[in-house]
Amino acid sequence: LQTNRGCPFRCKFCHSGDSYFNKLSQFPNERVFQEIDYISDCVESKILSITDDNFGILRRDKAIASKIADVREKTGWPLCINVSTSKVNKEQVLDSIIPLKDALVFSAALQSINLETLENIKRKNLSLEEFKTIKGQVNSGMISSEAELIMPLPGETKESHIAAIQKVIESGIGAICSYTSMLLPNTPLLEDTFYDQFDMVKKYRVIPRDFGEYLGEKVFEVERVCVATSTMNFEEYCNLRGLCFVVNTYYNKNALKEIISYLRMLDISIFKWLENIQKSLENDAGIAGRIYMKFMSETRNEVWDSKDEMEVYYKKEENYNKLE
Repeated sequence: LQTNRGCPFRCKFCHSGDSYFNKLSQFPNERVFQEIDYISDCVESKILSITDDNFGILRRDKAIASKIADVREKTGWPLCINVSTSKVNKEQVLDSIIPLKDALVFSAALQSINLETLENIKRKNLSLEEFKTIKGQVNSGMISSEAELIMPLPGETKESHIAAIQKVIESGIGAICSYTSMLLPNTPLLEDTFYDQFDMVKKYRVIPRDFGEYLGEKVFEVERVCVATSTMNFEEYCNLRGLCFVVNTYYNKNALKEIISYLRMLDISIFKWLENIQKSLENDAGIAGRIYMKFMSETRNEVWDSKDEMEVYYKKEENYNKLE
């Protein structure tokens, strides 16, 4: 469901940060309400994704949330709702999402908490404390919460990214999605020469699961990514990808939630526990260590200097089969 288009913010990694998208245009309430009714009558999926860039940025978003809540009470749909909230105005965001609270998957799209990095990419955020306040007030029936981070961004260091992961975990947010910095066409991060000062190391990789054979031709979706900058080298990037693997496996999945709850009760750092798991995996000769080292090998070898070089390699049958 999309209730408006455009974004008033100018984040330099995002296509919506372009001036073309800077004006916010909203669909009429009646149209949005009709779409909600139509989707609820037709859809089999129990998940609703609200794809607005900044849900809660408009006062009328509370009315949309209330409409969804009414439909949910009558029909049981949707079971859960994914939404990315506005980067500003905590009180209005909270007011807009409270009607959804017992179905909400709350997303804190931070990308970074390093002030220098946020200035470099012209990013505005609700503070982590504001996210914690919002989370606390809708927490009674919340399904889950997550935070998004991106690395490496201009000015981000290994230490500042680690600090972000630690603070997010300590805030009680339930999952952390840490993305490699994608350099999207028509975004300043790729095309503005200003960012050359950060010595961004640009590589190519196949987008996971986005490949296939059509009419006898092997076809790949390829993205350009940044894997190092003047403030974070490639080995530091790889080490952080390993840490994120550990966070995703041992923290995000909730498989060890009883242990995590017990550690919190004892006031033992969850982050330090995860760091120690990574160190153990680096020296583990068993299956867990082999899985971790396989991931690390794939992290180092998935990126290429040129798109052409990568495609020549993967069009060979024996190499193409490695993608599956």
